[in-house]
This record gives sequence, C-alpha cells and structure tokens, in this order.
Amino acid sequence: MELNTKYIIDAKILGRHGIPMLVFCIFNEHGSIIPLILLLMALMIDSFIGQAPLISYIKKHSIIGLERLIDWFDQKLNRDNRSPLDRTIRGCIASLVILILSGMVGWKVSWLSQNLPFAWILETILILLLIEQKSIFKKAQKISLAMQNIGIEAARQHMHKFNTKPPEKMDVHGIARATLEELAISLNKNLIVPIFWYVSFGIFGLLVYHAVYVLKYKIGYKTDHHRDFGFTATQLNIILLFLPSLLGGLLIVIASLFVPKANPLKCFKIIVEHTRKYYRFDSNISLSGFAGAFNLALGGPKYYSQHSKKDPWIGDGTARARPKDIQQGLYLFTTVCLINALWISAICLIIYML
Repeated sequence: MELNTKYIIDAKILGRHGIPMLVFCIFNEHGSIIPLILLLMALMIDSFIGQAPLISYIKKHSIIGLERLIDWFDQKLNRDNRSPLDRTIRGCIASLVILILSGMVGWKVSWLSQNLPFAWILETILILLLIEQKSIFKKAQKISLAMQNIGIEAARQHMHKFNTKPPEKMDVHGIARATLEELAISLNKNLIVPIFWYVSFGIFGLLVYHAVYVLKYKIGYKTDHHRDFGFTATQLNIILLFLPSLLGGLLIVIASLFVPKANPLKCFKIIVEHTRKYYRFDSNISLSGFAGAFNLALGGPKYYSQHSKKDPWIGDGTARARPKDIQQGLYLFTTVCLINALWISAICLIIYML
C-alpha cells in the first residue's frame, strides 16, 4: 500500500505541472488512468472507422504546417556556400527548435487533458492523427484484391496511393513485395513506434516522435544538399526507432505463432541474422520479420524512372511474392495490432490492481 500511495502522490505532482507521465506514473490527481484509456479508445476508434475525412484533413494541414516550418529553416540556414560543419550545426539548431516547439505543444495538451473537463477530447484527436491501423490495412487489401480480381494495372494505380515512389513497370511479384514492405514499415513507424513513445511519455512523447519523423522525411535523406544539414534529424530518428523497433520485432514473432503457414522460428532467425549483419535497429527489423515468417526475400534493388536504389535483400526465401502472400501479411498485420492493444490493456489492468 505504501508503494501505491507513492505512485499516486508522484503522479499528482506530475499532473499539476502538466509534465508527461511515465508508464507507471499515469494517475492524474483524481486517481484515474486517463492517458492509456485514451490510447485504447483511439485504437478502437481507428480500428473501426480508420482516419475519418475530418481527421485526415486536419492531419494533412498540420503536417503541411510543420513541413513549411522545416522548409523555412532549410532555406534560411542550409545554404550551399557554407561549410559542412556550419551546416551540420545549423541543422542541429533547427531540429532542436522544432522538437522544443513540438514538446511545448505536447506539454500544454497534457496539462489541459489532466486539468480541464473534456480537454481529453483534444488529446484523443491528436492520438488519432498520429497513429494508423485501418487505413494501412485497407490500402494493402485493395492492392491484393485488384491483383486477384481486376488486373495488374489496377494494382499499380493503388500502389501509387500506398507507396510514394513505386518502381516503374512492376510485375506481379514486384507489386506483392512492395506491398508487403510498405505494410511492414508502416506497421512499425505508424503504429508500434508512436504507441511506444505515447505509453512512455504521453502526448509529449508522441508529438516529439512525430516531429522527428517529419524532419527525417524532409531533410534526413543523404542528398548533397541535406547530408550535413539533416545529420541531426537522421540520428534522432535512429535513436527513437531503436527500442520500439525491437519491441515490434518481438510482437511480429509472437503474432506469427497465430498466423496459418507462418514460420515463427524462421521469423526470429531472419530478424537476428539481418540485425547482426547490417547493425540496423530500425524498420528493417519488421521487414525481416515479415520476410522470415513467409519465407520471402524483401527489399533488394529498386529501379525508378530517374534513379535506382540498391538496397540489400532481406531474408533468404523467394523474391517471387504472390497476392496470397499479401493476404498472409494482412493476417500478420492484424494479429500484431491485436497483440499491441492487449499489452496496453494489460498495463492498464496491472496498474488498476496495484
């Protein structure tokens, strides 16, 4: 009982100052576990209706606003006549300013949610903006159904909505592989990772992760113009993906136990081998899990209209993925989503019983 009292007292102090709470100190001053309940509520809403048009509209314009701020810093601070060190320092400053602004928004939303009636609605909307389940599932499902019932051209059209840079003139196997890759990467970056940081640090952690995600997307690519300026954004992205990606790999292995024809032992083996070989603790772990579970080879070279990208092959199976592999991937995706919700529910139950 002393331990329980200490947690509640600590949480009251945190709540009054609006500081995002850690996983075991999530009681507000009324003793309720609002943040994790909000997360479960958001996951349930998203699983049934996905991102409604209003949510998608708000998300689109909020991302555009953040991207414009990043572009402004890019134009003002990242000039080609500056030295690499100067551009790296300026990129670090720009990234930190954006993270501080995002953290301040998260801090304020957290404070409002804990201290004002119905302010939790705002936090729930923000969670819905920054996680995705059903929309990812539906995009991949449309590609699979198009390949089976309509034809490859229809599948290519749907690929443009799922993959921002689809390879030109993909055959059936290329489309199936690309769909599985997007499914695995999106599962990690748009669900497992944001949920991990929300559970750890509340809406503060979720907004900071999202800011890093957009920074990496805008300036983190190693082009000549952004190699130095985006260095900090790239490293922050690697750091924030490290722990949750390991968790995502574990969830994929566990989920593969419940997927017909999936191979959980091979899934675990490919994750370990690929991570040890390339030392990449990021979304490639989820790619490795999908490749191993279905005995496929994912990744590999990709040829675009103006350039090519020589990524390594992930997995030691066949590269000739088929539409039925997409269906298996969707089964695995859904199972991971369910397990993900179950461990969050388990935390709620444990805290309630303490």
